Parts: sequence; C-alpha cells; structure tokens
Amino acid sequence: MEPDRDITERLIEKLRARFPDRAVAIGKFTHTHFASHDRSFAPAESAERIAQDVVAFLDDLFADRIELFGSRHGSGGYRRRRNKRRGFISRLLFGRQSYVWSGPLAVLLLAFLHAGAALAQKAERPDVRVGDEWRFVVYYSAPSTQPNRTWAITRVTPAGIHATENGEPLAMTPELNVLESPRTRESNPRALSFPLEVGKRWSYSSDWLFKAKGSQGTIRSEVAVVGHESITVPAGTFDAFKVVAKGWLGGTSPINSQYNAEMTTTYWYAPAARAVVKSVTHNPYLGPSTVELVTLQLARE
Repeated sequence: MEPDRDITERLIEKLRARFPDRAVAIGKFTHTHFASHDRSFAPAESAERIAQDVVAFLDDLFADRIELFGSRHGSGGYRRRRNKRRGFISRLLFGRQSYVWSGPLAVLLLAFLHAGAALAQKAERPDVRVGDEWRFVVYYSAPSTQPNRTWAITRVTPAGIHATENGEPLAMTPELNVLESPRTRESNPRALSFPLEVGKRWSYSSDWLFKAKGSQGTIRSEVAVVGHESITVPAGTFDAFKVVAKGWLGGTSPINSQYNAEMTTTYWYAPAARAVVKSVTHNPYLGPSTVELVTLQLARE
C-alpha cells in the first residue's frame, strides 16, 4: 500500500515550521521523537535536519524495514528488521504478533494520519446573515425531535447580532454568544471564541441572571476545543468542533438561598450550519439538558 503523499508532505512542512522537537505516533503501538541537540545549528538548519530524519524514518517504514510489535494492552515498540528474532523480554512485554507497513499496520497508520489532519482544521467566525434561521429541540429526560426553540436573525452589525427567540428579542455577540434571551442575561458570554481549532483553550467570567426565578450570580468557566468529529442530530450529520466548558457557578436566589456548584457543558459547533448543533449540559440545580438542531435555513448572498 502506498502512503498518502499529500498527508506526508503536510507533515513535513509542519516539522520544518515547528522546531525543535517532533514526535511521530504509529497507531497505538509506539511513538518516536526527532530532535536536533547540536546548538551550533541555526534554527532553520535544525528544523531541516529533523525533517530529513522523519522522512528517512517514514521511508524505512513504508519499505517494511521497520517492524512493530504490540500487545493486547495497546503498548508496544518497534525495531529495524535485521533478520533476527526478538528476545524473550520483548515477546513477554509486547506479545508475539509483529507488523510491517504492508500488513495490517497500514490501515492503522493511515487512520492516525487522517486524525492528524483534523488537527489542522480551523473554523473562523461565521458570516451570519439576516434571514438565517435555526429550529432547535430542548429536552431534559426523554429525547425528542419536536422543535420548541426558534432563532431567527433580524439584523447584523459590527457590534453584535440581533435576532428573535420564539418571537421575542435575542441579543448575541458577533461570535454567537447569547447576551440576552427571553430566559437569561449574561455580561460576558464566551462559550465560542473564534477561530476554533483543536487544542485551543480559554477562560472567562460572566455575571448571569436567570429570569424565570430571578436568580443571579457569577460563573467562571474554562473552555477547551477537544476534537473535530462528525455529529448527527435531527437536522442531519455535520463536521463539528467538540468543545467542553467546565464552569463554577455561584449566586443567590430571591429568597437568599445560595448557589455554589460545578457544571459542565459539551457542545458541537458546525461551520456548515453557522451554529452549535448540539449541546449537553449537566447542571446540579436544573438537571441534565440537551439541545439539538432540528432544521435550519441559511440566507444566501
């Protein structure tokens, strides 16, 4: 099986750009590091040498000159083939099964390279337009596909997005974070922070008001983009960025009862939908809740 040369070339370009240390992972078997420790080299020359070492390693791998061995525990290692049987310790630790590129390893490594390509995905701030409309379903226990929340964009300015939620005013930041809805109000919402890319992290604090009960307080959140994956909701299947936000909630109710708890929300932003297409929130006071996109209508230029 021939390697995907486009993926390999992109890998090499990243190696040249990100000196001084690179690691190549090979499925769940093992990984190896490439670095230049000679301080007499200029950064560009060191990066070039690292890239050359990686290319040489991949050439040996694709030519079946590298033998890998794994175990049922998912650990393993590799060695260069010299027509010599592995020793007792290697067989004991990693099992008797060995692999080379032309065997089952090819499928595993191509899957890894495909996953690595996802790391390069990036989502810029969406071009929200007047006329965009999303219909969501919100449920707390039994799943449903009957929409009960509709967002419709009515005006877009550099300062923010004006819309309606079920016919009532809805105000959002330019990054689609809800400032005020018929249900809540926040001072500094940042659930989304563009551009989105796997590995990005940020934190923020925001004052909140829950209108139905008159409760108010502050939430401090830490957010991370943890993946780029396919997600299926009633509206269809989307390529989306998976985001996890962990928040520490504090506040009071109108009868002076205290709020002090941790809550977690996992949500999926899909660039093609210009929206978060699914979110799952675990709130100790309101219980678990799920929001899913049921239909969408995006305005064209």
